[in-house]
Amino acid sequence: MDGSRSSSLRNEPNLTHGEQRILALLEAWGPRLERLEQGQQRLEQRMERVEQRLERVEQRLDALEQRMERVEQRLDLVEHRLQDLEEKVSAQGRELRMLTSQVEIEAAASKQRDRQFNLELLRYRDEEHLRLNQLRDSWFKELQFLRASVTERLDQHNTRLEMLEQAVQRLGDQLAQAFQRQWAPLPTA
Repeated sequence: MDGSRSSSLRNEPNLTHGEQRILALLEAWGPRLERLEQGQQRLEQRMERVEQRLERVEQRLDALEQRMERVEQRLDLVEHRLQDLEEKVSAQGRELRMLTSQVEIEAAASKQRDRQFNLELLRYRDEEHLRLNQLRDSWFKELQFLRASVTERLDQHNTRLEMLEQAVQRLGDQLAQAFQRQWAPLPTA
């Protein structure tokens, strides 16, 4: 409202005292109303900025929701893969337990075979030791027999050799005497 117009209206004699008072109040409120209008405009501008910010926030929220959906899809995929891996680990665990059981059974059987082998080896060693002792005893008896036999024959041969030596000695003595007689100078008369 214009200030000069309102003051002229206030001085009008047709206006009642209450109307003049309302006009005075309106004049007093004029600058305030202008400030209120400016404040309202600023508020509306702020509201527009807030709405723009809200739109950007909503866009960001939409983008975040899309990202969350992708993350959830990835999590679902990871959970599926994890479940597959858990199933594989479980299957491998069962297989490992089965193989461990088989290895334990084979180890026990191997120990039993080793015990049997060691017992048989000890038995063969004992038998071999007995055979070696028997063979050694047999060889010793045979050697004793051969020694006795050879000694007896050597004694017989020694006896014969001594007889031959004596015969050769006698023959040698006889030959020597015969050579001496043969080669001896003839007696001179």
